[in-house]
Amino acid sequence: MDPRNPRPGTVTLRLRNSLDAPRTVFLEPWTDEYELKPGQTCDIVAEGDLSLPLEVEMDANRIVVHCFDSKGAFMRVLSINGESVQP
Repeated sequence: MDPRNPRPGTVTLRLRNSLDAPRTVFLEPWTDEYELKPGQTCDIVAEGDLSLPLEVEMDANRIVVHCFDSKGAFMRVLSINGESVQP
């Protein structure tokens, strides 16, 4: 693959908060944040170079999703618990 012309692609990631407490979902590097209440799901769409991985970090209070490290990459929350989220 030519690194000057990465293969673009789209990935949808569904997160579920299975804890009894709310968690905050952070999208990096944009620092967008969303509250995910107990039992709720969150659908995230990421677009970028599919040869690079998405990374997810979790602890008791937060979930951090790091997008593809490529030029023009983006990521946003599509919905929380089935309800559309405006960009």
